[in-house]
Amino acid sequence: MLTRINLTLGAMIVVGLPLACGAQQTNMTGELRHPCLLVNADSLAGLRAKAADEQVNRFGFKTADVWATIHKRADALCERPAYSYSVQVPGEGEAILEEWSYTLSDQTPPPHPKSPAYPPWTAMFQEREDSISTRLIHFCFAWLVTGEQRYFEKAREIALHLAKWEQWTDLSYGAGGVKACLDTGHCTYAMAMFYDGCFDRLSDAEKVEMRQALVGKGIEPILGFVDHYPPDTNGYAVLLSGATLAALALRPEDAKGGESLAQCITKTRVSLDRGGKDGGTFEGPMYGTYLLDSLALVFDALISARVEHDLFAHPYLATMPRYCLGLSAPDTKQIPCFSDGSPGTAVPKLMSILAQRGSTDAAYYLQLIGALRPSGIYDFVRFDESKLRPEPPAWNPSTVFVDIGYASLRDGFNAAAPSLFFKSGPTRNRIGHNHYDHNAFVLSYAGQWIVPDRGYHDFYRPARRKFSQGSMGHCTVVLDVDDAYYKDPTVPAPGHDQVDLAGGRIREFFAGQAFDYVKGEAAAAYNSATAKVLERFDRRIVFVKPHFFVIRDDLASAQPHAYSFLLHSDGVGEIEPQGDLFLLSRVRAQVWGRVFSSAKTTCRVETYPDAESYGPFLRVETEKTPATTFTTFLFPRPEPRRSAWR
Repeated sequence: MLTRINLTLGAMIVVGLPLACGAQQTNMTGELRHPCLLVNADSLAGLRAKAADEQVNRFGFKTADVWATIHKRADALCERPAYSYSVQVPGEGEAILEEWSYTLSDQTPPPHPKSPAYPPWTAMFQEREDSISTRLIHFCFAWLVTGEQRYFEKAREIALHLAKWEQWTDLSYGAGGVKACLDTGHCTYAMAMFYDGCFDRLSDAEKVEMRQALVGKGIEPILGFVDHYPPDTNGYAVLLSGATLAALALRPEDAKGGESLAQCITKTRVSLDRGGKDGGTFEGPMYGTYLLDSLALVFDALISARVEHDLFAHPYLATMPRYCLGLSAPDTKQIPCFSDGSPGTAVPKLMSILAQRGSTDAAYYLQLIGALRPSGIYDFVRFDESKLRPEPPAWNPSTVFVDIGYASLRDGFNAAAPSLFFKSGPTRNRIGHNHYDHNAFVLSYAGQWIVPDRGYHDFYRPARRKFSQGSMGHCTVVLDVDDAYYKDPTVPAPGHDQVDLAGGRIREFFAGQAFDYVKGEAAAAYNSATAKVLERFDRRIVFVKPHFFVIRDDLASAQPHAYSFLLHSDGVGEIEPQGDLFLLSRVRAQVWGRVFSSAKTTCRVETYPDAESYGPFLRVETEKTPATTFTTFLFPRPEPRRSAWR
């Protein structure tokens, strides 16, 4: 178990309330009239007043200006031709498996039998710069605010096309084995928003058609298939968002919507149950944000529809402000890029909901990332200036999340200081989108990720896939690197790399004013059921605030190995040997470093063959030995400087 050397981090113990909704067979509480999803009949006038409000609020902006931005986007989407999407579907080794295209119509999109692992429908329905969902939701919302007929007509045209499709999931994806996926969830909640927001303008026949589509192509396939997804994954949450909003939209006309809603609330609670026990998401920062901000749609709709539930009493939600603040780099205002994804802000929609519900920590996080001003429809709907009270937290933001295996070593909220983010875990939960990167770290300094992660792993180019997903592409340790290792595209590579997505563990953590400390153990991640490769790989890191980091690695095996310590830059950075030191340079900043070992070492600056665009990395390799140590100093600086500690 984790040894907490100091209680300055605090202990958050939240007792959940009795789960009253869990035993319900139906939930018909709250609003049973339209609209009820984005807004309800009582709040619609307030929404329109907010859109017209020219008063500068205490956060320095006018809500009328926010609406003007949304309105302008809706107008721009109105001017575009019918939605169309095309893609050259990639395959192994950069091959093009097939060319796929579709223009929105009554016809279901065509199959793509040559590429069952690729999901073109997802791009058509995720909310992005332009998609079917983006258009439908913007047109519905513009209709609600302005009452202008053209927006209704645009929304209605899209919805009637979708209602005539045979199904709302891509049956080619997974070769027919996937009955509901991301496309289903996004399509269903967008259609639910249309049905609810435009209900009074639909003919009786159109209402029947919409209800039949929402049930037969949305709710039923989702609730019939969602349990094939682990509850702690984004797919589960996106599907639930679709089914929940559809159930809410149908309740005024169909009591079965209450039964579906009760199921959705129960399943949402299951998803929250499966989050990190002390906070955080197992699927990585980016996909964890996708998961939780999809559930934010559920929470928003439940609030608008005034449904009785106990989800906000769930203890997991109380951990999220610490997760977002503690893992947000003070300089970049981004959460680190562990696992698939890219650096970005963490769960802004959920934080907005918690801030509106009185969390001063959540409001302070929104202030730090520049998100107190709404940036889209959902933020605009929920924005209430009077409820937001951003205050710096009283707790130390250097923090640890043992269950998911993340820790931050940082100098409070000092944006001029470096900050290090460490990953060793999860210990047991093997989940997609993670990498083989236990005991790895990234470093943020001077407004950039000066020691980065590789981000989303490459799917189709073998060398790049091995490097970006495997241990070699991360700041951890690999074993016995030779020509055969470089030529073999297998990921993971047993005997060299970590072979288990689980197995790391954070054992010790300390957060103080003068220094932070973390210890991770990762030997188990290198071992399989048939081969025990490592006896020990313990990594200890000390941050002497606000100046430098000391890393101590202790490695041991029953057999001799050549151990390689890895430190990475990217395609923008450079690494140069400077005598017995090395210098990692990137825009505006540098890191001086030195690596010592108890064994004889060879220091190399390399790029990975056929993956050179990822940039250089430092590899310090020992001679073959059963056990060794590495002691590494990292000294970030804003400009070239030969340090006195040499």
